[in-house]
This record gives sequence, C-alpha cells and structure tokens, in this order.
Amino acid sequence: MIRTLLFLLTLFLTTNFTFSQTPPNDHITNAILINQSPFVHRNVNITDANVGDGGQIGCDIGASYKSVYYKFTATSTSNVKITVEDSREGWALGDAFAIIYSAPNLNATSDSQLTNVSPCSLGGVTNFTPTIGTDYYILVHRSNGASVWTTITVDIPQYVSSSERIALFDFYNSTGGGNWTDNTNWNTSEPESSWNGVAVKNGHVSKIDLSNNNLVGAIPLAITTELPYLEEVNFQNNNLTETLPDFSSITTMTALDIQNNNYSFQDLETNYTNNSTLTTFSYQTQKLRDTEMSFDGIIGDNYNLSMTAIPGTNVQYQWYKSRMDYFSPSDELIPGETSNTLDIINLQNEDMDVYFCRATSPIIQDLNIDRYTIEIKGPVSQLQRDALIAIYNSTNGSNWNNNTNWLSTEPISTWHGVTVKGNKVTELELGDNNLTGTLPPEIGDLTGLQYLSFYYGNSINGNLPPEIGNLTELRLISIENNNFTGEIPASYANLTNIRGFWFNNNQLSGEIPSFVTSNYPNLVFFDISYNNFQGVLPDFTVLANLRYLSISNNHFYSSDFENEYNYYLDLQYSWYNSYYYSPQTTLDQPENLSLNEGDNIVLEVSESSSRYGITARAQTLQWYKNDVLIPGANTNPYIIENATPADSGSYHCIISDTNFPDFEIVRAPIVVDVTLGITSNEIEDFQLYPNPTNNILYLKSPSSNEATVTIYDLNGRLVLNQNINKAINEINLSQFQNGIYVLEYKTENTKIIKQIIKQ
Repeated sequence: MIRTLLFLLTLFLTTNFTFSQTPPNDHITNAILINQSPFVHRNVNITDANVGDGGQIGCDIGASYKSVYYKFTATSTSNVKITVEDSREGWALGDAFAIIYSAPNLNATSDSQLTNVSPCSLGGVTNFTPTIGTDYYILVHRSNGASVWTTITVDIPQYVSSSERIALFDFYNSTGGGNWTDNTNWNTSEPESSWNGVAVKNGHVSKIDLSNNNLVGAIPLAITTELPYLEEVNFQNNNLTETLPDFSSITTMTALDIQNNNYSFQDLETNYTNNSTLTTFSYQTQKLRDTEMSFDGIIGDNYNLSMTAIPGTNVQYQWYKSRMDYFSPSDELIPGETSNTLDIINLQNEDMDVYFCRATSPIIQDLNIDRYTIEIKGPVSQLQRDALIAIYNSTNGSNWNNNTNWLSTEPISTWHGVTVKGNKVTELELGDNNLTGTLPPEIGDLTGLQYLSFYYGNSINGNLPPEIGNLTELRLISIENNNFTGEIPASYANLTNIRGFWFNNNQLSGEIPSFVTSNYPNLVFFDISYNNFQGVLPDFTVLANLRYLSISNNHFYSSDFENEYNYYLDLQYSWYNSYYYSPQTTLDQPENLSLNEGDNIVLEVSESSSRYGITARAQTLQWYKNDVLIPGANTNPYIIENATPADSGSYHCIISDTNFPDFEIVRAPIVVDVTLGITSNEIEDFQLYPNPTNNILYLKSPSSNEATVTIYDLNGRLVLNQNINKAINEINLSQFQNGIYVLEYKTENTKIIKQIIKQ
C-alpha cells in the first residue's frame, strides 16, 4: 500500500522538485540541466532566491532580480516554449519573465558570459527558435503572485529513433489510439516529445503517462523491447487486458502503474515476479467485473447470483454482504460461500441485501478482483417505517428545513436523508435540518443502520437513547453540535463495527467508557471535544487504525492521559497541535461574588491538586482579571484584601503543566462585583432581558451618560466591547456560541457585572 501511495504522488512527464526555502538553482553555476521534454519544475520559491550577478550582453537585468537558472543544448530548430505559472492558480504570469541567453558552453560561472537571444520583456510565455548545437541558459524571474510557488515548464522538442517511433505506433494501434480521450500529435510528424503523454530524454522515450485515456486492448511486447531507456509508465484507469509484458527487462525502468484496468490474475502472473523487482509496481486494484444489478426479490423464491470466472492459477472466491466502507473494509463475509456462484434458496426478509463476490489468488496475494454489487430489494418493514415516523414527530419534523416525502406514501428511499439497501434503512442523514426536541427510543428499531448523522444545524436535546446500542451495524455515528446531555449509555458497547464516533459540541458528561477502546477495534476517528467529560481517558494506543483523537474543552487533566501522550503525538492528526487536547476546564462552576468595599476577595480552584497531575511535576497556577494576567497571582486560593470597586471584574485561573506544551486547564470565571457607589435606584433601574436569550439582549441603562458594555466567555476571554448611549440598547449575540457569558456595564461612576446566557 505504501508503494502504491508513493507511486500516485509521482508525476509522469515531469521533473518535480519541491523547495521550501532558497531554490538551489538561484545561481548560474547551479543551473538545472534540461535533458527531458516536456520539463516541469514545480513549486519553485523564487521569492526566496538570491539576486543574479547581472552584466548579460544584450539584456542586462542587473543585480536587482531574484532569479533561477536552467540550461540545455539545442538538438533541433523546433520552437522552444517556456511557461511561468503560479503553482496554485495555474495560469501564465504577467509579472514574470523567462529570458534565453546563448553561452560558450554549459559551464558558465557568471551572467556576463551570456548573450541575449529572446525578447527582453515581462511575460509568462516565451518562445524562440534555437540553433542546433548551441548551448543556452534560461533565466526565470517572478516578482509576486497568488502564492510564493511557481511552476516553470520548458518544452524543447525532441525526436527519437525510428525504432522507438515504430514502437509507439505499435502501441497506439494495439490500444485503440484512434479512440483515446487525448491522442494529440500521435501518428504525426511532430516531435515525439510533443505527443500527448510522451516524455523524451536525450533523444529517447523516457516516460509514458496515458492514465485516464481510454486505452483498450493489450500492451504490445515492443514497448519493452524497443524502448530501452524507458523509466516510468502510467497506464492506470484504462481498459487494458491480456498478458502484461516484463518491464523489468528495461534496465532503466523504475515505476509501473497499471491499476484500475481489466487485468486478470493470469494476465499478471506470467511476469509478476520480474515486474515486482521494479522500485514501484502498482496493480493492487483492478476494475469491478460484470455489471451492477438490482431487482425485487419475492419471499420463498430461489435465486442464483454469479460472478464471471477470473482466469488464473488456483483462483479463490468469497461472497460478501456489502457494508459501508469508512477508512477500513467492513463487508460481512458469508460463511461457506466460496465459489463464483451463490444460491439463495427460499428467500427470506433477512436475505434481502446487497451482495458481491471477491476473487483472490495465492500467486498475487495483495490483489482483490471484485464483482459489481447485486441488490435484492424488498419493502421496508412497518417497524422501520414507524421508527422513522417516531423520529419525525419527536424532533418536530414539520419544522425541518427539508422533510420531502416524510410521512407520505412514497417509498421510504425517497424520504429526505434516508437510504435503503435491500429492505433495510442503512443511512439516516439529517444534518443541518433544524431538528429540535429529543430522539425517541424507536430509533433502536432501525437495526440495519450503518450511518447515523444529525450533524450541525440541529438542536436535539435530552439523553442519548440507550436503544442506539441495538444498531450493531453502525459504522459511523455523528451527533455533534447538538444539546445532548447525560452519559454515554453502557449499551453502546454493542457498537462493535464503529469506525467514526463524533459526539463533540454537546453537553455530555461522565467518564469515557472503557469499551470505546476494547469493543471498537476498528475505530478511526473519535471526537468528544466541547462536552463535560472527565476522568482517566481509556488507553487509545491499542487501536491500530486510530487517526484522530480530540478531547479538548472537557474536564480532563494531564494525569488522565499522560502515559499515552507521546503515542498521540504520532497520530495522523498529531497532538503536536495542542487544540486536540487543550484547553480543559476544572469542575468549578461560574460564581458571582457581591462584596462591599473593604471585604476580602477569595479566589479559589476547589478541586484537589492531585487531579492536576503527578505531584512531583511542576504545576503552574496563574490568575487573570478580565483576561489580563495578574502579576504574582499564582497561589490557590488567591486573596485580594480590602477590596475596592476597582477590583470588580471577571477572574479566572489557568493551570499549566510544564511537561505538556500549550496544555491549559481553565477555571470557570468568578465574577466579582464590589457595589460601592451604585445606588439602589441605579441597580433597580438596570435591566437585561430576555436572559437567557437566543439572539438579541436588551439592556436598560440606569444612566443617560455614555457607558461601555464588555462581555467575556467562561474562559475569561474578551468576546465583545460596545459603547452604548441610549436608555434601551440592543446587544446582538447571534454570532455567539450557546453558553454562559459575563457582562460588565461600566460608566465613569458605575460598574455592574451580570451573568448572561446565550441559547
């Protein structure tokens, strides 16, 4: 698999260099030799190049332009074309130039040895006619653009020998060249380097890339006998068949990709051992066989399903019921069905499903050849229909954004968000659909569900139904961005096929059950961020397929995962990005303290320090006021003696751990209001309504003077600062996330602090 992925990253017909800093060819002595056409140099960071020497004859650009250099010797008088493009946007640049100079040889050491032979002007495309045998340098500059990355393409036409040309003709004719998707210049007198998909190096065919080009038939033997300098071949995504030649017989050959064609095991076996010696040999997927089928089954009838036999040595077959593939195979093997035919006798409801057959070979063990699926359809049961109706009614279906065909007599498969396979509801996708209310227990009757999503744009509340634990076919469950509460039910231990577990941005609580790692062996993504979970995290290091683990914005401490932390750094979504595990919050709730002048303010994190981590390790506590660090405030509790109105504000504490960079545990804010100077009439006249609010918060001011309204989130971070000067003022909270905030109202003589709720 690794070899295949690397090969897909190889770009045929190009020379592909990627530089992240100073390009190595930014001086004439390091000019890149062009010996292949077309030549493509991708992702060149010219903006980090050094300036040239200047002093060229005929077009002296001086020492003001950052440039890169290329060189070649002309072998024909055919037009040479240089194109300078933005690597991201992909168009020729008007802010660039490619200027060509002749040189006494290809060993120039100074710009002053160059003589201009092309237009001396800006332009993303440069053309010129060379002289055979002359040595040339190309100087390329770019000043700016959509990105810092530049792609430079140089097309120096090259011809090949008559024997190589004949071999290309043979290939064209053998693979239906007249019907190729793109056969530009093939079978013409144009230089072979201009034929679509052909690269020529030093007068020999070096690469052929005709992927996705409707090639049909067999690769002729001449490809391997008459193209002795071939290096890379890409024929993937075509319709090639018959015996694959021995490409290893070409001593220069390194990469061969024939994936997604119609090769059988027999086609590959003849030269499989030899071709496997290539640095890259990609064949691991071939096209599906036969045709996709779907028909209505009749209870009690018999059916014969078949796959056309695949030629090869000791080919073996296995039938499966098709299941959702989420980052790892999950199809259901049918025991004992190991021929290329499957007999279904006396069809029953449970037999109505989606089937396919897989052929394998002991000779080529990493190649599967699959049949297109066969679906035996049947009516969705009344039990499943009733379950969908219950979900509709319980989540205010009449107000959904899209409820097309729901509750109608139309087939269940046409109801918005519902997918049916066989006679079972297999997917329920109701994301961004304005679902409110709760999930009913009847959801557990959709036992064929493989995909369940209420992601985003919904606001479902209440506890998670334990009945979801009945949905043992689930591969992915996505309930993020709702308002679910309570703990993860114990019945979810039954969801042993789960690959994706997305519970983030809810109000769930309790500990993460240990069965998440013991019962979910194929788990790939796990996200419970932005909830209220706490406790020791299960050991996710036992999950071989895990790519993503996000636990931030809960109540976890470093001691809850410290033994596994280094492993999580190696995940595909690495914890080097601290937002996957930080910040966390303590279990302390927001507090409001109303004090008189002269009282002491006691600020405290109430949880035991043992939860912060190993006691031998340094833990740092730091208090903040209105999101500004208080120097020296690093004790628990932190006491402010003899309080004054100036001490009013929102205080929070951040606990950090020196062993975990950027890891923070935040104590919910303590809002302190020292009320001296505020008359009872002023307090009585001050009003906030409605509170809680969905969008607009109205503030009735006790003063006609101009005032400032400042709002902080529960982490003490400033989220709004607004001046007001009316008796009744509107404060727009529509862009705020749901939650609790602290509002501070302040005039020259008055300060009032209140807690507000956005819902």
